[in-house]
Amino acid sequence: MMLVNKLKRLTLLFVAIASLSVVAAEKKYTVKDFAKRYEYTGAALSPDGKYVAFVVPDGTTSQGYIKNKIAVLDLETRKPTTVAAVPGDQTALNVMWLNDNRFMFRAGLQLGYDAQPKLEADFYAMDADGGDRKIIYGPGVEAQASKASRVVRDSVGGYVADVMYDDDKHIIVAKFTGELVKLNIYTGAQYPVDRLPPNARGAVLDKNGQPLYASGQSDYNDTIVYKKGNDGWERVAEFKQTENAWTPLAVHEDGERVYVSSEKMGKTTALAIWNPKNDKTELVYSHPFVDHSRIWSQDGRTLLGVEAEPGYLEYKMLNTEHKDGKVWKILTDSFPKYRINVLDITTDGDLALFQLSDATNPGDYYLFDMKSKKAEFLVSQASWLDPNDMADKKPIEYKTRDGLTVRGYLTLPKGKEAKNLPLVVQVHGGPHGPRDQYAFEPDVQWMAYNGYAVLQVNYRGSGGYGKAFERMGHRKWGREMQDDVTDATKWAIDQGIADKDRVCIAGASYGGYATSMGLVREPELYQCGIGGVGVYDLTLMYEKGDIQRRTSGEKYLQMVLGENEKELKANSAVYNADKITKPVFLWQGAQDERVPDAHYYAFAEALKKAGKEVELLIKDDEGHGFVEAENREELFSKMLAFLDKHIGK
Repeated sequence: MMLVNKLKRLTLLFVAIASLSVVAAEKKYTVKDFAKRYEYTGAALSPDGKYVAFVVPDGTTSQGYIKNKIAVLDLETRKPTTVAAVPGDQTALNVMWLNDNRFMFRAGLQLGYDAQPKLEADFYAMDADGGDRKIIYGPGVEAQASKASRVVRDSVGGYVADVMYDDDKHIIVAKFTGELVKLNIYTGAQYPVDRLPPNARGAVLDKNGQPLYASGQSDYNDTIVYKKGNDGWERVAEFKQTENAWTPLAVHEDGERVYVSSEKMGKTTALAIWNPKNDKTELVYSHPFVDHSRIWSQDGRTLLGVEAEPGYLEYKMLNTEHKDGKVWKILTDSFPKYRINVLDITTDGDLALFQLSDATNPGDYYLFDMKSKKAEFLVSQASWLDPNDMADKKPIEYKTRDGLTVRGYLTLPKGKEAKNLPLVVQVHGGPHGPRDQYAFEPDVQWMAYNGYAVLQVNYRGSGGYGKAFERMGHRKWGREMQDDVTDATKWAIDQGIADKDRVCIAGASYGGYATSMGLVREPELYQCGIGGVGVYDLTLMYEKGDIQRRTSGEKYLQMVLGENEKELKANSAVYNADKITKPVFLWQGAQDERVPDAHYYAFAEALKKAGKEVELLIKDDEGHGFVEAENREELFSKMLAFLDKHIGK
């Protein structure tokens, strides 16, 4: 296949370059190379294949908000047609094409490297040449509501529920108030379609934009599934927050049955087909130990395949007759192990925009020509980093003390043997929902580039391995969840990978919590700890932060933490600082709403009061993670200096 041959030529080219210039041996990177923002963070291809719109950096505001703008490239001339900046503190969050000549991007506030954008976003629409720019939805709409214009200023957020590719002038928007409206992409005029049931956050629409099914969560985190009947919405299923549930995804191609995501057909989340007439469910796909994600056609109406990540990425195509399925089939066959993100496919199916990434590369954008079967490189997210210089991740698994199989990844310094290395055990945040993946991470690469092995494990409670595995971590913070991290560390030592006298634990958010409790519970196992934006007092979770402000958030905390104050304090580092014997480095964003800086100050004070060695870094203009390149440079530099001091050679 020509695409594969092209890849071989690229590989040979890299080898040739390396042999001539000895890239891997001589090229040196600085902290700036790992800390700076990516050049491109999103892209979209117009339906006719004439334009590509990119999301590109535009600095940051004085308040620490991320700033992005949109740049449109004419693929025929390879010249930009327009650059769309966003005023004030807003940033361009994403971009999508609405028809051949008009695109839309959401603009809102986003604080913190891992923070979610604020809900009150404006929808900007404009033509490919930059003309007819207008806010068509959101609080920035200039016109007041009127019967004549049907233009509404919405102070609440919403999302695009259906692009409606058969209609060049309208899209369907689902407001967070539950309203579904048809939105004119030129005027901003709104036309009521329906209202979703209370707390519904997802809707299955027919090809005309009419809702058929909906699902959501109550204030008590119960999952409710609705069906639209002749007399309105009817409840067809309800599940308590501790029960396995199923939710509708899309109408089957036969127009009657429904694709559903089901937690009730095995250990992991399954893809199934539900027949509403007889209430029977047919299994389509499930992986034995990891959850999956679905691959849909461009219009979102046809299931093409599934993706799973037991270690490396795996793909299973279910429909290769559909024009979009044919594209996916060639790409998945041609790029094994890579994370493939097909962003857009043209209406005729002849051209596709896709992104390739893996543990050594944050992402390259390509155009794939279906007729010639060739992929054309466009741009890299981080052109200054050569993937050949980066360290790869290796999937690993081990048994915990109670016999549970836990999986994760090991990153070795490039060119180093897995023997007696200084090791950083990096614990992911969440903890319930997220998981470590086979993906590029700047901080992991920075540590590996400087000689440190990095171990990342998906301890019990992590997402991605089925609800039962995730629930195993409920009310186990600082206990069995911590044991899994400890057992992983001992596994690496027993395997001869890590030097037992040169091991540090690190992490952010929940990872910061696990860092602190690792130092508390295993004072001789770790020689140091690096905690960022971490939870150090579990009782504070009920008093401060954005989770406890909502009824559903409070119920969530009760489910995953419990309410026994004695147990919460016993599993909080703030009340156990005297047990820590090794140096600690803490970093924090002062504007963090998820884990407020009260945790940081309380733990720092407790450590100082107990006479412990602690280094501190807090930034006034950062939130739940660091965004600004200068702050990330400082953080990465201080992390490395801290590691070198305590576990370096």
